[in-house]
Amino acid sequence: MPILTKIQFSHYAPKDSEDGIKEFVISDTLEQVVLYVDKEHLFNYLFGENYDENKDEECSLTLTKGFLDNPEKKNQLEQHNLALKEWGGTMSPDVVGTARNITLWLEANNWQDFDDASYGVTQWDWSNHQEISQAEAEVLLNLKIAKDIRN
Repeated sequence: MPILTKIQFSHYAPKDSEDGIKEFVISDTLEQVVLYVDKEHLFNYLFGENYDENKDEECSLTLTKGFLDNPEKKNQLEQHNLALKEWGGTMSPDVVGTARNITLWLEANNWQDFDDASYGVTQWDWSNHQEISQAEAEVLLNLKIAKDIRN
């Protein structure tokens, strides 16, 4: 059955903030959604338009305080070819690896980019998903409410 996913964002900055729905997508698997979000939203946000040239570039993501309190997430770092960069003191660690591997590791948890928080912090969420019928998918696609990302 097709899966309908709502991709949302929140942007927080000293002078403004914004919450919204970026788009709805229809996929066959949740991994398709993760890879789509990585390529169309996160990667372009971090590296610009050259996804195919730069998809394997290393980047880092500052984790929110307490994120690694979940022992399962910490144990999964190695299987996604990721490493932790500890800063010491009260600072949260960074996870280091390719943007694609970080996105797969997060599994629909919010991606938060704190690289330059003075310009704002953008948070992405794609955890709201549900199975729908093929007929429902066709209606959403015909009305251009959702984008089809199935292979």
